[in-house]
Amino acid sequence: MTRPRVAGLGAALALQVAMLVAPMILAPAPSAAALSASAWLAGGLVPVPGGGAALPLNVKLVGSLAPSTPVGFDVVLRPRDPTALERYAEEVSTPGSDLYRHYLARGAFAEHFGPTSRSVDEVEAWMRAAGLDPGPVSPNGLVIQARSSAGQIRLALGTELVEYRTAGGRTARAPASSPEVPRELVGIVQAVVGLSNLARPRSAGILRRITGATSDGSGSTPEACAAESSVAASANSYTAEQVAGSYSFRPLYAEGMFGQATTVAVFELEPYLASDVAAYESCNGEGGTVSNVYVDGGSGSGAGSGEAAMDIETISALAPAARILVYEGPDSGQGSLDVYNAIAASDTAQVVSTSWGLCEPELGGAEISAEATIFEEMAAQGQTVLASAGDAGSEDCYTPGGTADSELAVDDPGSQPWVTSVGGTTMTSPGPPPVQSVWNDQSGAGGGGVSEAWQMPSWQTGPGVVNAYSTGVPCGAPAGAYCREVPDVSALADPDHGIVIFYEGSWAVFGGTSLGPPVWAALVALADGGCPVVGQGSGSPASSTAGQPATPAPVGFMNPAIYRLASGGDSPFDPVTEGDNQYFPPDPAPSYPYPPGPYFPATSGYSLAAGWGTPVASALVADLEPGETCPPPEATGPPVPPPPEPAAGVPPEQGYWVLADGGRIWAYGNAGYAGSQPAPGGSHFAGMAPVPGGGGYWLAASDGIVEAYGDARFYGSMAGRALTGSIVGIAADPAGTGYWLLSSTGEVMAFGSARSYGSAPPLGRSASAVGIAADPAGTGYWLLSSTGEVMAFGSARSYGSAPPLGRSASAVGIAADPAGTGYWLLSSTGEVMAFGSARSYGSAPPLGRSASAVGIAADPAGTGYWLLSSTGEVMAFGSARSYGSAPPLGRSASAVGIAADPAGTGYWLLSSTGEVMAFGSAAFYGSPGPGGSSARLLAIGVSG
Repeated sequence: MTRPRVAGLGAALALQVAMLVAPMILAPAPSAAALSASAWLAGGLVPVPGGGAALPLNVKLVGSLAPSTPVGFDVVLRPRDPTALERYAEEVSTPGSDLYRHYLARGAFAEHFGPTSRSVDEVEAWMRAAGLDPGPVSPNGLVIQARSSAGQIRLALGTELVEYRTAGGRTARAPASSPEVPRELVGIVQAVVGLSNLARPRSAGILRRITGATSDGSGSTPEACAAESSVAASANSYTAEQVAGSYSFRPLYAEGMFGQATTVAVFELEPYLASDVAAYESCNGEGGTVSNVYVDGGSGSGAGSGEAAMDIETISALAPAARILVYEGPDSGQGSLDVYNAIAASDTAQVVSTSWGLCEPELGGAEISAEATIFEEMAAQGQTVLASAGDAGSEDCYTPGGTADSELAVDDPGSQPWVTSVGGTTMTSPGPPPVQSVWNDQSGAGGGGVSEAWQMPSWQTGPGVVNAYSTGVPCGAPAGAYCREVPDVSALADPDHGIVIFYEGSWAVFGGTSLGPPVWAALVALADGGCPVVGQGSGSPASSTAGQPATPAPVGFMNPAIYRLASGGDSPFDPVTEGDNQYFPPDPAPSYPYPPGPYFPATSGYSLAAGWGTPVASALVADLEPGETCPPPEATGPPVPPPPEPAAGVPPEQGYWVLADGGRIWAYGNAGYAGSQPAPGGSHFAGMAPVPGGGGYWLAASDGIVEAYGDARFYGSMAGRALTGSIVGIAADPAGTGYWLLSSTGEVMAFGSARSYGSAPPLGRSASAVGIAADPAGTGYWLLSSTGEVMAFGSARSYGSAPPLGRSASAVGIAADPAGTGYWLLSSTGEVMAFGSARSYGSAPPLGRSASAVGIAADPAGTGYWLLSSTGEVMAFGSARSYGSAPPLGRSASAVGIAADPAGTGYWLLSSTGEVMAFGSAAFYGSPGPGGSSARLLAIGVSG
């Protein structure tokens, strides 16, 4: 059945993907004044190229939208040189190119490829003159948000907004014709998005509720607990652990690849319950940070449909060290584009997973073109985008229970030429290799077919790509050329054999091609986390790599690589050769430019039903890596001020870091500065753990955020998850490849190679955890409570706890004997208690009412220690010599920390105002205070 269109999609939409290898030198155009408002009317208005969307079936026209109705929309601008952007995106994504994986630096897109400042000024001037009330311009310069009335939009854009009622009873709006812009701007304005909210993106997910078990137990990732395994067995479905095994993730875990230092953006148009994610992770083991980014006000509250929960939980289980950013936006006219643009403009995530889409005809050519520019930007920046292929098989516009649209169609954004489309399979037996076929049953089918918007890109080659169903007719390709084909790859999708998730407080099974993007996103996160680097570091497309520091080289847009790999003699895919994806009989079949169906059969090699098949992750990741070594990647985050310069004559082997509760780091001597991060609102940073051996450090905030800098790789955090208390400490695994966080309630959270050996039992109302010290062997730790109780875990033996300290005293610190067979405890009254091999060398004399003990530092020789009082007095015991105390600090300052010179012949003191005082052989390298900072200083860490 043919659908009427608001404005034709247009065959001229197709992107010409030419392999151009000439080097590019791009310079930002100078800013220029905008034209006067009257100039916009001189040439008249012309339609925005690209055309509008087709009307969904069974909608009824209600009438014109009331002129006073407010409408939000986006004016999307073209990049300054679309051909140059296309060429650069191709070069950085194509193996063998001189620019392969030399991606744009973060924030560099606007300078090199975004619209010129003059173009932005001219569009804003027109919008103001036309009464369209321009809002903020996105950081990449591509989108100007606007809000106006329906009546003003009719005058300014030359189109009437009309109301329709859908088959489901929803009232929606759409323009009666393509919006128009001044002739002078038609080369600058690419699209006007959001005037229509008639066709809304759909989640490609299907939920099966399971009555019974709730979450219990815990394990290492991905290791299903008993309740999850029981549900999977009874529902004939799979746990994340089984999915990991089927797709050969386990060899990567054995190599220590868990998605470290990788951020995955999850595109969502619905909310989720953080408690569901927390319950799931309690079963599968701790995952990485989960944080929300709200776009256009977010998507509301509640549990959603289960799509968001499945996406987050699957990535968390399969790439447990990856950071997850959940971008939530409204399912509105421009909400989808704004979310994609937010992910691209921030350029924080290396991997993007989206399980939402819409068939190409219902989306329309102008918006498809606008999306393409955003995905092209992501490719230039090295971002991998995975999208579901849809759940209606070869007839993507068909909606079960809704419109019985039986035309052959494919799903956007999966059909975009800068996106990897993931189709669906039925996995009847786990692998490796899995027993599988194309998913096609009464509940849906894996999407796939031929695009009507895009020509076949040059990278889409290999056995089976050009087949009996290949055609250039739908996209208007020139003679002898073909249209883009999807999917590119596949993963499990059948809800009858789906993946177990935790949703609305209970276990459920989720299916649909929604499963594919998070599974593949996790795989790419493992590759990015263990991926070698290349030399580009300046962020300029034309810059030489000579002399530049190595920077992370993520997989990026991977279709050119995977088509090349799949075409080789040892393909890293398990093929899917059974079944087809004809979900609904096409009508009318004789009009299609294809041979008779079924549409489309699975075949050997590439097929329009399953792409290249499902991944053999261990082989694929090895093939995608461009080299042999994996230096730690740079930390992401906003720019930070440079550290103070060290004093002249500093010995190269010495230095220290100072940490303020705002998250600012000062570095002195050989303690290299690697950046710092302001604490989130309402929280403070609770501790810092230098990488053993130096070169980087971790910061931990009270709300569970962990930031990694320099050589410190990010292994996860508790941000966005419920905490039973605030984070009070962080300790590094002596191997330098993990860390532990400690909460005030005594809970220990382990990340990276740092194994969890347990947490404190309930401490009671009058006690809290105050410190954590790692066993030097790296296979255990000690916890200290404010009451003086020491709890030992793993290989760390318990040597005793403090006796009752009385109402006026509390435990304030613990220091491990360097031999690893004992420890010292310090109370606020200055009493030192020695346990195990740690000998007692004395305690502080009475400190007086105005002073208290605040810190203890062990002599590196292990035969003494120094104590510090809040007034700055240093007391030395055993072999530890006294080198002096702080001068009077004043009423507004107090001493807060002491750190030993690694040589053992000096120490540094830190005051609350940020003043550092050096004694003995500890050279003075500079100080952020006194008066240099309003932040409260929390700690000092030694670089040794």
